Amino acid sequence: MTDRLLWSDRAGSKPTIAKRGIAAQRCLACLGLLGVAFSVLWLLVGCHAEKSASAYESGVAAIANENYDKAISDFSEAIRFDPKLAIAYSARAIAHSRKKEYDLAIIDCDSAIHLDPENATAYGVRGDSHARKGDFDKGIADLNKAISLNPKVALAYSSRGYAYCGKREYNKAIADYFEAIHIDPKNSALYDGRAFTYAHKGEFDKAIADYTEAIRLNPNDAFAYNGRSQSYMSKGDTNQATADRREGIRLAPTIGDTPKPFDSPRNPPQN
Repeated sequence: MTDRLLWSDRAGSKPTIAKRGIAAQRCLACLGLLGVAFSVLWLLVGCHAEKSASAYESGVAAIANENYDKAISDFSEAIRFDPKLAIAYSARAIAHSRKKEYDLAIIDCDSAIHLDPENATAYGVRGDSHARKGDFDKGIADLNKAISLNPKVALAYSSRGYAYCGKREYNKAIADYFEAIHIDPKNSALYDGRAFTYAHKGEFDKAIADYTEAIRLNPNDAFAYNGRSQSYMSKGDTNQATADRREGIRLAPTIGDTPKPFDSPRNPPQN
């Protein structure tokens, strides 16, 4: 679960402070600095490793529980004990992005990439954050890198699909959503994204089919009801449109009472 939650980086889910402690031990042995000085250093390294790992794991659990403020606090604590822990920066970036704090997410991704240039999570989250800010070209460049490092993460393709849709390159967007769905066929948000793109192309029957599948997978998907309502309205089917709109509002009253011309697709869950 941890790997899926944090984009399945090759780095794994455990901090590597202990490994640096072993390296420090060997270095001290070479210098002949044994005895009390070595024992104190080893205890400090081990203590920091344990605290950093514990804080990191607590942050992962907080993201799973959608407690993003706690996750940010926990990952910050992990970084305090190990400022070179790249996966803690990329994990904190995820929490910031969930709060739509995209600038802060980008800053954390920059730090993670500086420490680990092959951190797929960091490229993915930074690319998604750029896309959500409307900088689609930067987003696509980062997401291309994320996919090259780890081609098995559905979110990377769906985020790039979102960016291509923003550039009105709908066929490329749809191709990315197809790949995302191939990887994660039970993720209702991916069908939402593809449906949204079909609707922009004017292919309302395909949009309706995808929204319907999203609702089958997640009957509480208010966005899917809202999107399907708009597609029905575009086809002139006001009865179905009204029924879906009412259900969408019942599930999420903040959607509002007045349909908008194709709201942006919601962020797919990063899991």
